[in-house]
Order: sequence, then structure tokens, then C-alpha cells
Amino acid sequence: SSGINAEWPLRPGSKQMAERILLIGKTINFIRVVCRDHSPINFPFSTVATTNQGLNDIIGPDLNGHVSEVYKITSSHLIGLLKKKYLLCEHLTAIRDYLLLGQGDFIQHLMDLICKDLSGLSSSLQTSMLQSKLETAQRATNAQYHNVDVIRRVSVIKLEESGGDTGWDVFTIDY
Repeated sequence: SSGINAEWPLRPGSKQMAERILLIGKTINFIRVVCRDHSPINFPFSTVATTNQGLNDIIGPDLNGHVSEVYKITSSHLIGLLKKKYLLCEHLTAIRDYLLLGQGDFIQHLMDLICKDLSGLSSSLQTSMLQSKLETAQRATNAQYHNVDVIRRVSVIKLEESGGDTGWDVFTIDY
């Protein structure tokens, strides 16, 4: 529950339109507050709405069309912001490559480096040694060509041990 809702008697048009208007507001709030982006969102009719006549044109018979257009523009602005400022696509690729084991040469090299260590008891593993081997695998494979921020985010975590665990039971890669 976000604390933002639309009361039915105050909603214009259909329930679907009201939900879309609410999503537009939430999206703009997310852009401004969470992303800290205050750049203008360019709506094609924003200057028209400054006069009473312009406002009547927007509220008129094509309100649903205007709401749909604002929804598309606002959503596109957010997606563009996430892709450009926050490198969304690069981070999704990194999750695929590292956590879902999609970077085959990196995973193979890492396993070659740590397989023997992971086969032993988990109590003998040191996170710093595993992290060092992970970084070695990154530098020796195509993973070295990832964005520097992506490479920095990949790390090794040693989960909590319970008696008799092997390294395989407690080793994980984190992003």
C-alpha cells in the first residue's frame, strides 16, 4: 500500500482511466523522488493546458486519448531514465551472466579455480580467498569487458554453516 489511492466518486471517466491516471502520478512521483530526476517530461499539449480554453480541450471528449498519451510518455521517460542513468540493461545482463551462470567462460574458469576448495569442509573456506579467485576469473575471461560498476558489484558470500557442510553448501555469488 503506497498511500496513494483514488476515491471512486472523484474519478473521471471509467475505472480503467482512473487507474491509469493514478499510475501516471505514481510514475512521476517515482521519477522525481526516487530517481531524483527533475528534468521536464515533454507532453505535446502541456502549453495548451495553461488557458481555460486549452484545459477544456483536454478535458473534453478525448480525455481518454490524452490520458493514454500521457501514460505512454511518462512510462517512456521512466524507462529511458532507468536505461541511461541507472544502466538497467547492463545490470540485467550481469544478473544473467553471473547469477544465472550465463557467462560460460567466466563460470568455467571460476570453477577450475575453486572446485577443489569447495569440495572440502566449509569451515576451511575463507571468503577473502574465494573473492580473490572470483576477481582472477573476471580478469582472465570476457567478464573483464563488463562495465566497471558491474564488475565491482559481483562478490562471493559464504552462507551460514551447519555441521558437516562442504564449500558447495555455503558458497554463493552475489550481485
